[in-house]
Amino acid sequence: MVNRFSIFLCFLLAGYTISAQTTIAAKVIDTDSKDPIPFLTVKYAEGKGVVTNEEGDFSITINEDIKETDSIQLSYMGYGKKSFAIKGFNLSTIELKEEALELATVFVTDKKLPPEEIIERVKNNLTRNYKGGYTKNKFFLRESYSQYYKQFDFGFKKSSIKELNKELIDSIANSIPKRMAYYNETLGNLYTQNFNSQQKLNIIKGSKLFNKDLNLSFEALNKKLMDIMNKNIKRDSYLKIRSGIIGTKVEVDSIVNDVKEAEKKAKENPHEHFHDQRTKTLRYLLGNLFYEEDSEMNMLHKSHKYEFELLDYAEVNDDLAYVISYRSKNGNGFNGKMYVNTDDFAVLRIDYASSKNIYDKKFNMFGINANHINFEGSMHFSKHDENKYYTLQYLQHRNLDSFKLDRPLAVIEKNKHVKGKRKQNELKLQMLFNLINRSTYDLVIFNSEEVNNDVVNNITENKKVEVKHFSKYNPDFWKGYNIIEPNKAIRSFTAEEQL
Repeated sequence: MVNRFSIFLCFLLAGYTISAQTTIAAKVIDTDSKDPIPFLTVKYAEGKGVVTNEEGDFSITINEDIKETDSIQLSYMGYGKKSFAIKGFNLSTIELKEEALELATVFVTDKKLPPEEIIERVKNNLTRNYKGGYTKNKFFLRESYSQYYKQFDFGFKKSSIKELNKELIDSIANSIPKRMAYYNETLGNLYTQNFNSQQKLNIIKGSKLFNKDLNLSFEALNKKLMDIMNKNIKRDSYLKIRSGIIGTKVEVDSIVNDVKEAEKKAKENPHEHFHDQRTKTLRYLLGNLFYEEDSEMNMLHKSHKYEFELLDYAEVNDDLAYVISYRSKNGNGFNGKMYVNTDDFAVLRIDYASSKNIYDKKFNMFGINANHINFEGSMHFSKHDENKYYTLQYLQHRNLDSFKLDRPLAVIEKNKHVKGKRKQNELKLQMLFNLINRSTYDLVIFNSEEVNNDVVNNITENKKVEVKHFSKYNPDFWKGYNIIEPNKAIRSFTAEEQL
């Protein structure tokens, strides 16, 4: 009996050891200014850790035994490093003091090169520094979206369908909130080579934070419109849709079938769309890493269009780096800074912001104005001991777009199978929209490990991941997982504010 009890006790203790979990959280601020320090690296082991969010907050959950000697290390360029024992950690705020780099450290490198030569060496070493093999990357992605309708009016003019009247059209416009915000959060494993477009994604956990009642309202509105359509429009008709000189023709049957197919797909797997959209987002972000030839970040591949200046030296994650500013010569590019390792000429960090006229491709014709107002962000890279090349550690990317529309719209039902005139029904509008879109992407790679290419080729993507929907921020959903801490806007999000 004693032996059996001892075995049972050992089993319990073993289970406790495996599931041991420690969570530490704090805000990191500047000692003098008391301002938060964003994007600071917080590590507790090689290749393991998080970064602070834009408000300086971080939280780490460690799912392993903690020894007395285990600590977290805080590092950020221009600041003194700090370490804290994990056991007994009870600080809510950590202060870091700005420290000047010792000039002696700089001059012993004996690598005082002109900025143009440094950039050439960066370009010559891109393949060696970034083009590695296949990797499995554990990541967390947060997508933050907000929309602001400065103006939204369908401009009802005429309708031959009694139910499709001015009151209904106005109610549709009024049902759309002038301000909307929503967030997607994803934890998963990304299998890829060099973070290129050939990717396989398996999502561990996902959430959507938005006003679910608003979605239900849109679904009810969509059902009402479909009911009106089924009641008044013949299935063998076609719709002639015209806006000014632009026109097209759509079969009514194809519209009905598309709606039914979409509803069927949503019922069969309501979360497959979430997987596909995350794949698309990751391809967009990783396809724009500065060293990719097709990236919009063209400061290296089109370096002749930029002016470079060596500003200073800095320590970045224990590496000595050149601090180089770059500026677009003609205003159709980017301005920012890059931090280049003095030993192997790898870019450890690059900050970028679109110059004033970067998007000359903006569209402004026929009452349609689409403009990319701003395009900015930061990319951080690190080399793990087990890797011979650098991998992405953290990325933040922000877009700001505007869309204006002032166009007439006519929808005419025609039917060649009825006697008399083909024209059956007609709806005329004068649409007036003025929309501002803001999107922010935060991507952190917690761990990147090399794997055999056969492993990647044999991975089967699981698209039937369960995604939780919330109308209010839920602090317990990510408990026990390492993520980028949510900012104040997310923490205070409630559906009522979106109405």
